[in-house]
Amino acid sequence: MRLAAILAFGVLLLGMTASAENDPGADKLIVPNAKRKRIVPKADRGLPPDETLEEFAKLFIGYVTKIWPELQVSGLLPVDNPKTISEMVESYKQRHRRAIVNWDRIAAFQGVVANLGVMYPRYSYRKSQVKSIPDQAFQILQKGRTLDCFIPWEFVFGDYARSATRGHRQGFESLNSVLKQNGADIDCVLIDDFQRGSRSDRQWWQFAGLCKNQNIKLYCASDGFNLQDQNWEEMLHLYNLITQLEGKLRHKRGNRGHRGAAQRRRVSGKLSLGFARTPELDGDGNQVLKPDGTPFMVPCIDPDTRKYREKMYELFNEKKWSYYKIAQYYNRAKIIGWSGWTDVGIRSTLANTDAIGVFISNRTSSFKNFETGEWERKLNPRSEWDIYYDPSLAITSIAMWRATKRRIADISDQRGKRTGQAVRMASTLFSKALVCGYCGKGLTLARSAGGHKQLQCSNGRRRRHSCRLTTTKSNRIIENCILEYLKIAIINESNIANLLSKANCWLADEAAKPREDVGPLKRTLAGLQKDKDKLFARLSRTDDPDLNDAYDEQIASIERQMKRLRDDIGEMVARNLPTPPPLDLDCATRYVADMRGLLNQETPAAAEALHAITGPISITQNKKPGRKTGGAWIAKFSPDLVQFLRSLTKKNDSYPDSRTMEFLCRGKWIREKVHTVLLDQIPPRLSQAPVLAAKVQAGVTVEGLADSFGLTTERTQELVDYALHGVRPKSHKEKKARILREIQDDVVRLRDKENRSFSEIERRLVSEKNLQVPRSWVIEAWDNAHPEEIAAARAEGRRPRRGRFCHHTAETIRRIRGLLAAGRFNVAEIARLTGVCEMTVRRQRDMLDISEIAEERF
Repeated sequence: MRLAAILAFGVLLLGMTASAENDPGADKLIVPNAKRKRIVPKADRGLPPDETLEEFAKLFIGYVTKIWPELQVSGLLPVDNPKTISEMVESYKQRHRRAIVNWDRIAAFQGVVANLGVMYPRYSYRKSQVKSIPDQAFQILQKGRTLDCFIPWEFVFGDYARSATRGHRQGFESLNSVLKQNGADIDCVLIDDFQRGSRSDRQWWQFAGLCKNQNIKLYCASDGFNLQDQNWEEMLHLYNLITQLEGKLRHKRGNRGHRGAAQRRRVSGKLSLGFARTPELDGDGNQVLKPDGTPFMVPCIDPDTRKYREKMYELFNEKKWSYYKIAQYYNRAKIIGWSGWTDVGIRSTLANTDAIGVFISNRTSSFKNFETGEWERKLNPRSEWDIYYDPSLAITSIAMWRATKRRIADISDQRGKRTGQAVRMASTLFSKALVCGYCGKGLTLARSAGGHKQLQCSNGRRRRHSCRLTTTKSNRIIENCILEYLKIAIINESNIANLLSKANCWLADEAAKPREDVGPLKRTLAGLQKDKDKLFARLSRTDDPDLNDAYDEQIASIERQMKRLRDDIGEMVARNLPTPPPLDLDCATRYVADMRGLLNQETPAAAEALHAITGPISITQNKKPGRKTGGAWIAKFSPDLVQFLRSLTKKNDSYPDSRTMEFLCRGKWIREKVHTVLLDQIPPRLSQAPVLAAKVQAGVTVEGLADSFGLTTERTQELVDYALHGVRPKSHKEKKARILREIQDDVVRLRDKENRSFSEIERRLVSEKNLQVPRSWVIEAWDNAHPEEIAAARAEGRRPRRGRFCHHTAETIRRIRGLLAAGRFNVAEIARLTGVCEMTVRRQRDMLDISEIAEERF
């Protein structure tokens, strides 16, 4: 028997009964629980809101101007205006999410300053002062000044409200990526103190090893740690030891505080559905206050959310709903404003003992696994559990709760025991690149039975956060479709040659531009600075308010002119950089061979190379019409082939184009296109669709493709729509049935009334309807209009009589038959009067005789 059931049974023996109808919290000061927050996507973890970034950018400009005043004269420092601040915010967000650095701005500082450095500030607690990041940045900039190492905005990384012990730090990961790829451009890395970098000894050793391999210096501004010291290994051991000891003591203090609060029946963590918190009262009815003046909180029943907890037990026990169905119901209704309910969360809420007033704390504890370096949880012995019972906090009856536990046990027995935990992240070529296009969550593994891996978006499969990616897709289909598209449209000799040709044209245009003389602007800027200094000197020697206002106005005017001049000087310095030599077009074949060699490596190495080419791949879904389940997946990504070629040439010293590729990455000479790929099992009849879509996205017209591939324009457009949007072309049967319905009336009229042949009807449909259909379709249209004749012929085993063909019009035939019926003219006279041959008259006479005989016989 489970522990919760034992506890409930013991409560019954003691005579303590819980009442779910009373509401003791009705007259209390109830503080509801904080609203649940949606899980932040992995790429945005550690990224602050835009308002905080704007404030940090303004403070950074002021710090740099104060610490490096000589760079302000050169015009390289950013200025405080809305446009510049907006650009700085956007560049920081791109750098944080994808480790994209504006190398054009970095190149402007090379040759002007001695060394370039990178900074990394961080703070962990979400409610701490946000200004700690600017304070750390100021300390780091001052340390860089003493080392003669300038830190531009493009080399600022950071993590806001991210712990260094647990969880993912996207800013730190992006910093590592930049150091791995562009270590030669960075002289040192500066952080505020040792614990800002990391609190994990393993992570610190990895980070120090990366800096050593890249020949990058590492300094801590506050505590004096220096990776260049001879005893750096001993210092790293010592700092890690102190950090681990401090973290262990803090962890123990936190555990003692939580246990003490639980033993005094105070709130020390999150409360489940149906509960809230209220101030603790003493015997006189006064609030028990903390040393800071705020009251201690104790749990109470929340009258607003209690009904949702009771409804959960009703749906599970009385209506026999499953966990999944309850979760979908709560997500659609957005209970307590939350759309992230899952079947696991519903099960744990139903099984929680707090529903009957039994509260258990210190049930589990966390510890660090030194083999993996990760924190794990373990179940404490039952003797260490802190348990207390309060019948006034019971939401449901013990009988209802016990029935719930029995049904949970029955469901678990039916499903059987699981042998192991499923792998959440599949080891595939695109596992790190695939993200949901609706909620931004990375795709995970749905199942992998027998090696057949299926990928999914967990939010979409559970209908969480309004995500519409509700289906799964085979990893084999995903890899085949994307790799085939890369082979056709991106990684081929013609595409690389075209890219290099455009690059050479841009390089030629840049080299042909005349170099601009920065001297006059610098002299003008120096003259304005002198005038400004003179005005400041006069301002300090006078106390006349009118003169002070006049001097202030002149100083402000001069300052505006100086800002414009600095911007112009910065742009001119960037344009005057020397142009590297053009690229060698003969290397295109070698580039393609080396790129395909990278993709033929083991899965982890090939996945890293593919992620560098494609970047994030956004996945959306196109529902199939007429079907409730299933849907085509559409992948969209913007490949950065130039950046990948730069990293490829940088790793291989034999390439002569490394410097040129670096220059190309800094310029804005090519616009990244968004490529669309259909992820579907393509049938043979639609095998041309990916090739046609790739050419259309490259700029070829649909009409040109139709001519070159020998297809109609309509068919080509259908294939392109299928490859880009997942809209399958109508099948051959559907198209044939539609055309047969369209031509049926015309076929019956031409055949039965005008006695035209099927060949002539086929030609008439082309000339009159612009419908080119085969003769067999014309015959089938006539058959569909005469089902009785076709059924009788099939029953008798004969060929159906589909009318008769005649070259003459129906009016001529009626006139011949009328003259024959009159009996006054012979065959020759009738032929002469009607303008037909005698054989036609005899054939019509024989047909009349056959009809008369048939009338007499029947």
